[in-house]
Amino acid sequence: MENIIIISSQTGELNINFDQALKVENRRIALLSIAHSNTRRRAKRVPKDGTLGDTALIYCDVVKEKTFVNNTQQRCLDFVVLNDLANSVEIQNPIYHELRVNDLMSINIQIRSLNGELFQFSDFVVVKLALK
Repeated sequence: MENIIIISSQTGELNINFDQALKVENRRIALLSIAHSNTRRRAKRVPKDGTLGDTALIYCDVVKEKTFVNNTQQRCLDFVVLNDLANSVEIQNPIYHELRVNDLMSINIQIRSLNGELFQFSDFVVVKLALK
């Protein structure tokens, strides 16, 4: 059985606390999508390949695996390109990662640039996760 969790925030740090522990039978989690407001207001020329954006590291405190990024080990859920022109990123082939726990009481997600800074959003960011 798959559970879907949606977290929203006005900053690059998103938190959710559950009223009671959420059982995760297979101990797996994946990023499904990110929707966000434009991070910048000024117009930019679009390169020929159509990609315009910043690579973001999606840090998740409950993920078991660590990835070496910017001289630190982060519990990484995924890397995505946040694009000013497309305000949502749908993950076509979600990668499921092992969780460190069997029960979830809370989840902390941080959306950081590769230099380690939290992303700043104009209005909102919504992250959709799948739990198995």
